[in-house]
Amino acid sequence: MHGGPFSEDPDDSDKEETVESATFDGLAMILADVKGSKLKQKAVVNLSFGVSPDIEDASRDKLHDLIEELVANDVVVVTASGNERNSKTGARSDIDDYPALYREDIQEMIVVDATNNEGTTWPSTQGGHLLDLSGPGDEIICAKRDGDGRAIKSGTSYVDGKTAQNVKDIILEKAYARIDGEVKVLYNNEKSDLNT
Repeated sequence: MHGGPFSEDPDDSDKEETVESATFDGLAMILADVKGSKLKQKAVVNLSFGVSPDIEDASRDKLHDLIEELVANDVVVVTASGNERNSKTGARSDIDDYPALYREDIQEMIVVDATNNEGTTWPSTQGGHLLDLSGPGDEIICAKRDGDGRAIKSGTSYVDGKTAQNVKDIILEKAYARIDGEVKVLYNNEKSDLNT
């Protein structure tokens, strides 16, 4: 799952800066929207990319800080575990890319790997102690990269989007209007002390 928004292709250095900037700018815009629109506990962010631990410290730290601030603002952050097997043995590898590696110190992140439609682990998905759960990664309907229509894709990169959608669905399913005609509210299973 190397590459994505932090491509290390030397022939692509201008593109690397642009895409890296776009990733940081996008996360910063989400954060500003969460704060400005009071979306605490109402937003889910899906990070479907992997970045080698060899990226420069400043980029790695900036990505960490943005994710940490999103989580601090009660945003659910879902990221893929990665797509690599041990090249010598073919065995499942532990997670070795960011942002999934941030799970070590950002406990609220959700790291997902992929399964096939029968529920067994996807052939190239990564795992290990940072993994939180598995989700469907086989024949996922998703938007095409160019934004023109839909495609059917398989792999770990597609499971976190589906997981983010499921989180959103669960949140919406649990919310209901406490007063007729008012907005839906999440129930926290706690009684208020205001009426005692």
